[in-house]
Amino acid sequence: MLCSRRMLACILLPAIWTLVGAGTASAEWFSLPDTALMSPEFATAAWGPATYTRTDVPGPGVRYDFSGLTGSPTAIRDNYPVMGVYGQSGGSDFSNFNSYNVTFSNLSDSGYVHVNIFLNTGLTQGSDGGHTHSSICDAYWENSWIYLEAGTSVEVLVEFGGATAYNISDNPVPHSEGGLGSPDGGTYKVNLYDRGQVTNIGFQVADFSGGGSPNASLLIEATENPRVPVGGPIGISALAAALALTAIWLGRRRWRWVAPF
Repeated sequence: MLCSRRMLACILLPAIWTLVGAGTASAEWFSLPDTALMSPEFATAAWGPATYTRTDVPGPGVRYDFSGLTGSPTAIRDNYPVMGVYGQSGGSDFSNFNSYNVTFSNLSDSGYVHVNIFLNTGLTQGSDGGHTHSSICDAYWENSWIYLEAGTSVEVLVEFGGATAYNISDNPVPHSEGGLGSPDGGTYKVNLYDRGQVTNIGFQVADFSGGGSPNASLLIEATENPRVPVGGPIGISALAAALALTAIWLGRRRWRWVAPF
């Protein structure tokens, strides 16, 4: 009987982890597909000194060859109204996602750059449900700047559960941190209302080395598997099932009589 219990544990516990792992692997995120990276919206920089050319290479990703990078970031973005190529629920409604993830590879022979991704939330015109949209509804969200050395790759993400925000101190209710006067530069949750009003999506590249890496070739591609698991409905149900199985097993172990031979 003891052997049977051990066998049950050996079968049950890996199954629990498999269920939990399957739940987190089904995380919902959005990224930058090649159709976006090669679109007219990404053809010219929104701000910053650098220029660049684009090449749609075989396989996933688009190669961006930058010239004239400096410590002043160069930003490339899809501004409002954003394209419908990200898998969102529709228009500016990204409420079906929990994060924004992009993978960068530095194809340069030497040097390094820094990369950053960002988005804006909050409509600035019109109204809904008695709430009037204006410029104070806009908030800017980003990740911290990431060091990217030649010959390396990195996944960068803006986690909706906690991202760095600017222009948020005057956010009104029902927007994220609405009415709280939260200081810019803090880490806050992008609430569900703002996830439904994404107005700007992009990335930035900079040379913070003091001019040592003004030129860089980057492969930018949609992230296939998120670096940080994001819990979703399947993950929750899998965890519940795992806990139920554990409770049954523990209950039987506690109360079933076992012969001493």
